[in-house]
Amino acid sequence: MDGLLIFAGLFSGVVTTFLIESYKLLNPDSGSQTVVLLSQTVALLSQISRQLENTNNSTAVAEALPPPAAFSPPTASLFCNALWFTSLALSLSCALVATLVKQWAQEFPHRTAMFPTIFTQSRMYMYLHDGLLRFHMHSIVRTPLLFLHGALVLFFAGLVAFLVPVNGIVTYLFSALLLVFVSVYTVFTLHPLFFFASPFQTPLTPLIWSLTQNLRIVLRAWIPKKNALTDPESLAEPYVTGGIRPQTRSMQEASKNAALHCTVETETRALAWTMQSLSDDDKLERFVAGLPEVLWDFKQNEPRHAYRKHFHNLMRDPRVRLGQQLADFMDGSNSNLLEPKDRLRRQLSVLRAI
Repeated sequence: MDGLLIFAGLFSGVVTTFLIESYKLLNPDSGSQTVVLLSQTVALLSQISRQLENTNNSTAVAEALPPPAAFSPPTASLFCNALWFTSLALSLSCALVATLVKQWAQEFPHRTAMFPTIFTQSRMYMYLHDGLLRFHMHSIVRTPLLFLHGALVLFFAGLVAFLVPVNGIVTYLFSALLLVFVSVYTVFTLHPLFFFASPFQTPLTPLIWSLTQNLRIVLRAWIPKKNALTDPESLAEPYVTGGIRPQTRSMQEASKNAALHCTVETETRALAWTMQSLSDDDKLERFVAGLPEVLWDFKQNEPRHAYRKHFHNLMRDPRVRLGQQLADFMDGSNSNLLEPKDRLRRQLSVLRAI
């Protein structure tokens, strides 16, 4: 949140600088008014001169004066200022909400640590944690970033409107760059909806996911099924079951389900990464000790075939070389630096795994 606050403050200053120049376009130009007044003065003097020559009356002088032109701000200036003022409001709102979120985050551990006993602290922690889930605190945390992204988009759109009366080539060039930016932002927004492993995401991604999930639920509930004409009770099913909006899955749940139903190659890479991360013999011993339970069902006294292919791949993987690691671990267990009971335990673990 600190970085977000700094960026929001700097961005608000930039928008304010542009607004100082752009809001002047909403008022009549003092230079133009001076020119109009001078023109009216010249016309008045010319009329007076002619009247003195022709001895006309004074009422004709006022009728001959040109009427002042009514001021109307350009349409581009109206759009530009409207977009930039809205952008400034969103930027300041981002800073305010970010400050509140930071305060709430700091208040949470303080409210749990102020009690003397661990029992009371744990009860208070769970009570407040349930409140965070109940009132969707995670959605509020994403709001400042959403405001800031909206402010940036409005600022760029207002900059295009500001450049329209200035120069056409510059306007087209900046519009093309803005189109590229919007296209990339759209790809980053929609990419996680199709690929759950995607590292890209924007504040709009969870909103679009929620909308699509709710839309799917509504369509499934209200679109007649194939037997709707022959079975009228199917049309009343949404009412009988107590509504059409069951609990929707979040993106985190969908990503978890996709990860749990991954391919054998993905699970093998996960096991290989686990093997490579075992930095000491104690961790490797626990891993080796768990292999028999994975590969053999001792209750049914039969092998488990679910993970056989995984470990065959680990045996052939040149980065892991599971068989070689077991042999090296067996050789290391013969070290005199270990206690006899530790050597025996490690040797038995390797033999059972083999």
